[in-house]
Amino acid sequence: MASLYGRDENADRSSELSATTTIVLVLSVVFVALRFWARYVRIGYGTDDWLTLVALVFVFITGGLNYGMIAHGLGKHAKRVSTEDQIIFFKLLLAFENIYVTAVMLIKLALLSMYLRIFPSRNFRLASALIAAVVIGWWIAICAVCIFQCHPIKKAWMPWIDGTCINLKASFIGNAIPNIVTDIAILCLPVGPIIKLQVNMAQKLSLLVIFLLGSLDPRYSLHLVCRRSSLRNHRPLPPNTPTTNAYDLIEV
Repeated sequence: MASLYGRDENADRSSELSATTTIVLVLSVVFVALRFWARYVRIGYGTDDWLTLVALVFVFITGGLNYGMIAHGLGKHAKRVSTEDQIIFFKLLLAFENIYVTAVMLIKLALLSMYLRIFPSRNFRLASALIAAVVIGWWIAICAVCIFQCHPIKKAWMPWIDGTCINLKASFIGNAIPNIVTDIAILCLPVGPIIKLQVNMAQKLSLLVIFLLGSLDPRYSLHLVCRRSSLRNHRPLPPNTPTTNAYDLIEV
């Protein structure tokens, strides 16, 4: 039986993963609270702020699911995880995947909404609407693939029963492409309007640097695709699962 963590049957990263999850959740609250405080002081709240708040709720749900997976074997060798715990683990993982992509979708929409506050031109709105439509379509597609990846559906959490599953390596890559493309599109969207601003070059460059910091996310997404591609093609999950789940939470 494959391991949930490495080759050492006594290895246990549950405490480390719990600590990482807690730190990420605390930092999420701090950053969102600072955002709301800054908006309250300066310009008031908008749609992007409320979308961010809803996304935070979904981030906390992913955190709760991560705690649940840790309680049922995440970070331990498969030989130390009972069959009952493995079934619960895979059910939680299925929920985690759907909630995770929902949080990512909301964050992308929040960014687009924030851009519209800053750049309200007609062409910019059309471009934002197109990207938003792709993001929503991507979200629906991923949720559908996650839920209906196996026939019967319960084979996703009971891999030993008769049935079939789709080529999940291909589906992860296929679903990741729109994710990465929309990340890059959202990143590049404000570049044109910033260049046209009637400010000096130093101010333009500083604004571009702030927006271009988002380029870390597409590279991060590519890294996650490489790690995810093997996840559901192994039962139980392979050694990179604990780290990959932590990366998912940090990415959101």
